[in-house]
Amino acid sequence: MEIADLEVICFDSGDPLGHLKTRWANLVRKNNPTRIALPKRQLMAIRISTDDGPEGMVVANTRKHELAEVEGHLRKALIGEDPLLRDRIWHKMYAMEIPRLILSAADIGLWDLAGRLADMPCWQLAGGNRTRAKCYVTPHPDFGTPDDYAEHAVACKARGYGGYKIHGYLTMDPETWEPIKPWSRSFLDADLDICRAVRDAVGDDWLLMLDPAYIYSFEDSVRVAHEIEKLGFGWLESPMWEGDEWMDRYVELRNQVDITIVAPEMNPGYHFSRAKWIEAGASDISRIDHYFGGITSCLKTAALCEAHGMRLELHSTATNGYNLQVLGPTTEEFCTFLEIYDLDPEGGENFVGANYLVGEPGNRRPPWIAGQVPKIDAEGYAEIPIEPGAGITIDWDYVNANRL
Repeated sequence: MEIADLEVICFDSGDPLGHLKTRWANLVRKNNPTRIALPKRQLMAIRISTDDGPEGMVVANTRKHELAEVEGHLRKALIGEDPLLRDRIWHKMYAMEIPRLILSAADIGLWDLAGRLADMPCWQLAGGNRTRAKCYVTPHPDFGTPDDYAEHAVACKARGYGGYKIHGYLTMDPETWEPIKPWSRSFLDADLDICRAVRDAVGDDWLLMLDPAYIYSFEDSVRVAHEIEKLGFGWLESPMWEGDEWMDRYVELRNQVDITIVAPEMNPGYHFSRAKWIEAGASDISRIDHYFGGITSCLKTAALCEAHGMRLELHSTATNGYNLQVLGPTTEEFCTFLEIYDLDPEGGENFVGANYLVGEPGNRRPPWIAGQVPKIDAEGYAEIPIEPGAGITIDWDYVNANRL
């Protein structure tokens, strides 16, 4: 069996807020104009075909890459290869310096193909361990006032989630509420106001976390770490830039504070860079997601962390059905959470994949997915899919009807 052909389609995935008319969705519409009010939500659907029948498919956010570039790279790397030799193909793409997002998408597509061929989900193909994963909620940056964050957190706690991770002000000035250049300034004191308001609202018995998203200086990171430690927060995530040249500063941050430090999230070096950070002692919990090497790189990072007796936490709420394929073969002890959005915690039944991604009214799923996505139960756990493949079946009729 060998890869005979592939297809790449750029499509509009629809209004990300869809028909959701909750207070929390309205806050996002109001306060995140640069992040949400986009004319087209561009994704790429990729189908990998073999000469023997099986296909693999993946939906990818390739951001700045043009369709012709994506298809060109994939054809050079994949055509003629045995699709079951995923690790060989991964290293071939790495040696070819194929851009990270394209490499990652190809890897997930190959895992999907293997799972469909074996008639089992990828997480079982990778070993299998658990059938559900604990979720925590993270609100959008610039979500609103501290009271808005606090009320949302209370609703999420009541829903049964395992915790709440705060993103503060990144694209709006919280004093004037005017847009700023994204990630150009930090608002440490305003972020701390959110942290205090949320802790006061939810009480002392619930996990809270802060993710400043790489915006703080070293000095600010030390200060905020001490402040949220007093508030009983569980971890501080990615407070500073995460290039390898900042690794020594993360080591020093760990030396100066007691709160758990989570990093690196956005370092482009796949599992190789995570190994460097683990060896250097630059974080207490490592961080990665399927955009950084696909399922293959995530599983290698999970094995690294388990061998070193440290946790791994997965980033990303977008297409996080793929993250469930990594959580399935790992243990809750070493890889605890699925990170999700929830803009309707009071609304009853929720689904994995950010419940603001809805299709028709009453149909809570992205319109480009065929069938329902996994549910989140009353205890705040996400079902891990049992269908063959990587957990997401593409609605090709929708994709073809919404080509860009």
